[in-house]
Amino acid sequence: MFKHISNPVAKRMLGALLLLTALYIPSSTLALDRAELLPKETTFTVRVANMSEMVSALTNAPVAQMWQAKAFQDFVGNVDLREAYLEQETLNMGNREAAELQLEELGMLAGEVIVGIIATDADTISYKAVAHLTEDDYLKSLDMDRRIDELGKNEITFINHDFQGEQIVESRRVGKDSEVPEISFQSHMGETLVLSDDREWVEATLLKLRDMEPDEPEGETPGLTINVDAQALVGVLQTAFDNAFANNAPQGDAGAAPKAQPGVLMEALGLHQLGNALFSFELHNDKLIFKSNVLVGNDLKGLLSVLDVRPVDAITPLPYVQDDLFLAMHSRYDIASLWNEVPNIMRKVVPGSEMMLGMVVMSMGGTDPGRDVFAHLDTTYSRIGRLKAGVPEELLLWRVNNADALRQTLDAAMAEGKPLRTQLGETLDVDAFRDRTIYTFPDQSTGRRSGVAVTEEHLLVGSAEMIRASIQSLDQSGTKNPFMSSTTYNRLLRLAPRQSFAVGIVDWKRLVDHALNNTADGENGLPVFKQLQMAAQNAEGFKDSIWANINWNKFPQAQFFARHLGPSLTFSEAKNGTLESQFIVYYPESR
Repeated sequence: MFKHISNPVAKRMLGALLLLTALYIPSSTLALDRAELLPKETTFTVRVANMSEMVSALTNAPVAQMWQAKAFQDFVGNVDLREAYLEQETLNMGNREAAELQLEELGMLAGEVIVGIIATDADTISYKAVAHLTEDDYLKSLDMDRRIDELGKNEITFINHDFQGEQIVESRRVGKDSEVPEISFQSHMGETLVLSDDREWVEATLLKLRDMEPDEPEGETPGLTINVDAQALVGVLQTAFDNAFANNAPQGDAGAAPKAQPGVLMEALGLHQLGNALFSFELHNDKLIFKSNVLVGNDLKGLLSVLDVRPVDAITPLPYVQDDLFLAMHSRYDIASLWNEVPNIMRKVVPGSEMMLGMVVMSMGGTDPGRDVFAHLDTTYSRIGRLKAGVPEELLLWRVNNADALRQTLDAAMAEGKPLRTQLGETLDVDAFRDRTIYTFPDQSTGRRSGVAVTEEHLLVGSAEMIRASIQSLDQSGTKNPFMSSTTYNRLLRLAPRQSFAVGIVDWKRLVDHALNNTADGENGLPVFKQLQMAAQNAEGFKDSIWANINWNKFPQAQFFARHLGPSLTFSEAKNGTLESQFIVYYPESR
């Protein structure tokens, strides 16, 4: 079943489905019988408890309702996603009926679906899958497979094998770009489909199913999940690195570069201590929740040393006076510890390579990032963002523990004759603003100017205008950051656990209001949707895509989008050596 899906687009569609399946934490562990059929050495285990319930929940989500609304369909040209999919698959498969049969087969997966991926190395990957499927649908799918073979471009050979009275169907498919057949095996027992490229596993699973009829999951929140065996994945990455370095290593002894030490990269990076990771997506009646749980241990070394998991203070107001923000995020990063780990990492992986750091310091005119910059930074880091005239801008505010020393470092790095000053050349402006110095330079990503400055409490990096607004607020006693004083921000902030070392809040309604109610920079002052129109019409392939019939004169108003958007909350906390994170998108209250 489904093994005829060999064209690239269909594979991507199915791959997207499986990745979606990568995001759901079950609320119960009573119905995991099918998951226990997968081998213990499975690298990735992907599961959806009930496919039809998940699709129904997705269909009722605000974003899906926005898509289905007449106002939006009038704008996009009444796009029929099902028809668009069939048209693309008809081109890929060479036949409309084959494309329709393929889509009908996918629709048969209405219950539990579990897929396991076993990666022994970067080039050796095997899959195992079990799913709820009635016997009638399974038998129907076999007939559909053969019909698709008759209609499609790929040559498929079906071979029936008898295994202790059970039928195993072998599929050998040869694509137009390869003479090596792709082989798969499928069988069915009770109401469970068994599918794999490993015949022995299919046979062993049939024997287990004779003694166990899986219970169907009930009462679970619709959604998707993926469980990752991090140790197995780390091993695959380590092997891939060793092989790549060995294949590209210089030949000969004379003047040879230092050689990488095999088997030490993951340990040097501190990733060898990673345990299982679970990523999920839950569809609730009032919100969507993305979760991740990663076992990292309590001794954070290597790259993990950048994490400071102490609670962050997201209540302390940030200096900023303009009422145009839509996001504020606070977290902790220990850059000084990470910088101190870099020489150790380099030394372990490639002995002698740590000397390159000295060359980096020399190229910076003697400024040592660790001693002269990172040592003066606290671990508290904040980011605020706005959308000005359709262009996103951000400001990073890093709390400092020695403002005078950091200011001296910045002034010295920007002094005449220094490498950084020479590199920036005439593009660098030095502005005196309210007794502070702001160094500004062009930002190619926004077309505006970015800058850097040091205040009494923060290192400011980002939009030059936002730096000025922040400095201005320092001289206005009692002025509060409007976004951080808003009802939305404070309501969501109370929902974040107090032990969170990272907290982020985005007001998507405010973002849309700013995006659609403002005009762009430039003499014409084009609205944002006009910018989108110009960018889309100039994009390669736009006229041949499903968006070709967009009616820009019917672009919905900001109020339409706002009715379908709610705010979001992000937070992360450490519990017993596990990093737990959630990204929650709340449905609008007026829904």
